[in-house]
Amino acid sequence: MILQHDFNSSWWGAPIGISSDVNDLFLTREQLSTSLSKFEWIEFRVPVATLPSQKLGPTNGAHMVDVQLSYQKNISRLNVPLSGVEIMKASEIEIDFNDFSPFSHERYIRLNNADHEKLAMRYSLLAQHLVQNSPNTCATVFYKSSLVGYVFGHVTGTTAVFDLAVTSKSSQISGQILYEAAGHFFHMAGANKMTSSFNAANIGALNAHVRLQCRFLEATSIWLLE
Repeated sequence: MILQHDFNSSWWGAPIGISSDVNDLFLTREQLSTSLSKFEWIEFRVPVATLPSQKLGPTNGAHMVDVQLSYQKNISRLNVPLSGVEIMKASEIEIDFNDFSPFSHERYIRLNNADHEKLAMRYSLLAQHLVQNSPNTCATVFYKSSLVGYVFGHVTGTTAVFDLAVTSKSSQISGQILYEAAGHFFHMAGANKMTSSFNAANIGALNAHVRLQCRFLEATSIWLLE
């Protein structure tokens, strides 16, 4: 079933659809006509393992724009924190939502009427929403008094969802520090497990997670249809 994605709808300024059903992805445009008239565009999030092997792809015009790798990390067994790292909660220090480095691996740039300014607005809005709801699990990260970037997440029970990591525009320091800092930060918040996903084409993020010895869980293909 194709539902409305509330956050993307708010960001885009029009109703946006989302579906995780592989059967929806392979519907014809005629079968999708009601949804296409209701939504500005539709995002399909389909596990790669569920894609039918006998088909090359959908014929309705949907384009695959991303493959997200989900992972899990036991953060109760992290190495000793790197000396010089300081983490300041959003409840302790104000986050500069205009200081985010551009997102170089971004699926929504493929959309008509999308540009880097609009994408920057999306992640600024997302970060503000996360801070509003979880100020004690969103933070600014420094290394030897230099600003590295920002981590945003929320903790449910003993699981931390690492929603967003962003380097500062001014940072010249490896983003690896952000991921390590996030693990220690979420562990201090009561979590023993950290989970999230990232673009498989982001080799820097992939190497960072390999160094963290994360366990990869699933590959999810992302398709957009306008």
